[in-house]
Amino acid sequence: LRIGPYISGEWTYGGLPVWLNQIPNISFRSNNDAWKRLMRQFILNIIDYVTPYLAKNGGPIIVAQIENEYSGNDHAYVDWCGSLVNNELSSTEIP
Repeated sequence: LRIGPYISGEWTYGGLPVWLNQIPNISFRSNNDAWKRLMRQFILNIIDYVTPYLAKNGGPIIVAQIENEYSGNDHAYVDWCGSLVNNELSSTEIP
């Protein structure tokens, strides 16, 4: 499962909604508070939706990818992404 929110270079803005450009001081796919706040909410919503489909719950999802096609060198952001997903997925309970 590719969680996102970036989809791929073939889509306008990589699939990100255009309205994100209206957020003051946002810097996409970086260690930026405005971006991380919105991305965190997006990721939490996706995790809530897919939790029943995780392999640990008997579903078909065996791996999840975050930040598709990331080519930046913002190591703090990459670490934050990994921590976000690891912490949220590991805290989901098996129904």
